[in-house]
Amino acid sequence: MNLPWLQTIQNDLFVRLQNQQLHHGILLDAAKGCGEEHLIVVLAKAIVCESKNACGQCKSCALFVAQSHPDIKWVKSDKPSIGVDQIREVGDFVVSTSQLLGNKVVIIPDIQRLTESASNSLLKTLEEPNSNTYILLSTTELQYVLPTIKSRCEKIRVSLPKVEESLAWLQQKTDKTVNQQGLDAYSGSPLLYLDALTSDEDLLLLFTGDLEQLLDCNLSPQSMATKWMNHLSTIFTWTYQWAKNEYKTELLANNSQHVLNSLEKILDECSRCKSLSNKAGINKGLLLSQLFNKVQNREGQ
Repeated sequence: MNLPWLQTIQNDLFVRLQNQQLHHGILLDAAKGCGEEHLIVVLAKAIVCESKNACGQCKSCALFVAQSHPDIKWVKSDKPSIGVDQIREVGDFVVSTSQLLGNKVVIIPDIQRLTESASNSLLKTLEEPNSNTYILLSTTELQYVLPTIKSRCEKIRVSLPKVEESLAWLQQKTDKTVNQQGLDAYSGSPLLYLDALTSDEDLLLLFTGDLEQLLDCNLSPQSMATKWMNHLSTIFTWTYQWAKNEYKTELLANNSQHVLNSLEKILDECSRCKSLSNKAGINKGLLLSQLFNKVQNREGQ
């Protein structure tokens, strides 16, 4: 998929690769939904490509497409964390000889999920780089990455496109109506919005309707929480975007500081709830209910 907002970064990385100036450790500091997975895959393909430009014609590119390239190591985990055993396998892979006598690539997405011991193991690998071996890392939560890992890599910020660019791209990809309100509901990510247009577009409309019922006190916070429990992470995002838009509207209207303060509390609560919801032993239904209670009583806070 062509993602034009990534093209400048991609071109720069390709040029440096071809000039043998690419850092052995690349860390993509990505905004959620910006498409960093696409960028990291294209770069990996170029690194192992015989002509170093992801030509799509050579043996290495063919093996890459078939997901059977022997000199590429993907680190994936179905568990919440990435353990030390997987990173030790990376260490063994890095010191081995390239089977195709070319470059080797390690790909580790979401490195904020590394356990402490796994992070320390990766650090040792980064400190002793092997020639012709590249380690490609990505995260959408840089604050949880070990500082020493950050310092051993070249950090590249990958941002979301501007609203106008996102909407123009979306209009080329779908015949459905797209607008800024819909884009905002997915935190400005055209990729997440496009996915929603083919899967949960009606879900957003249903949530918006229920939110209006909640604000009019025709739906209780508890009932709202029960109804939307199966979409927890999405609901925290949608509620956050609603409060953010409300805040902008109130600010432009020069309304009371009391209303603005209550919306700020809701924004903080959305962030807090989203963070807590990933932890074991948390009553997620209670989190959602408390958030909706703040939303319903926003003017009385």
